[in-house]
Amino acid sequence: MNKKVLTFSPFFLLFFSLQNLYSHSVAYFSPEDNIRDRLIEMIDKTNYKIKAAVYMLTEKQIAQALIKAKKRGVKIKIITDVSCAESNYGKIGLLKENGIKIFVFKQKSSEKNSYFNPLMHNKFAVFELERNSNQNWTWTGSFNWTRSANQINQENVILTSNHKIFACYKAKFKALKRCCISKEYSNKQSENNARTGESWNDKITEFLKFVRKQF
Repeated sequence: MNKKVLTFSPFFLLFFSLQNLYSHSVAYFSPEDNIRDRLIEMIDKTNYKIKAAVYMLTEKQIAQALIKAKKRGVKIKIITDVSCAESNYGKIGLLKENGIKIFVFKQKSSEKNSYFNPLMHNKFAVFELERNSNQNWTWTGSFNWTRSANQINQENVILTSNHKIFACYKAKFKALKRCCISKEYSNKQSENNARTGESWNDKITEFLKFVRKQF
């Protein structure tokens, strides 16, 4: 009995690892590899679903590629940090106006008396190129979807078709989404800030007051 188990175990393991045996991975670095264009290529070739969690999205060309994908029927969901959603330079409002689903991460700190709330600092995306196929890709690294990240900063990205990695990031997106609020809330918050005169200077002043209390 034990002999049979030992005989068939390699075939059993091989069966469940075949999908990862032929996976492909590539590394990109900015500014030399023009990561923005590599990302747009992935968006352009996707015909089913795109789910992305990105801390900052200010690059107009990336936003336009997402809008173009939405218009040809791609299902797109974007999770971003509240700082991007409320930024004057962010493209989140533009994406939402064009029918792309936006989810804003805004979670209170679990540490008592902490001034800073947790950031949604991820920069990843999962691409399902076609419906009912295994053409799934994961994009992850330090690259924010900004012009500076593409042209100036030293950034990195891994693009992989590994199925286990894809499943992990898809599950993480789902978990992050549970920590999000609606984009409408973010818009109202920005309007309230404008009405009350609250600005970044006000926020900095409050932060300095907090720091002084710690000493």
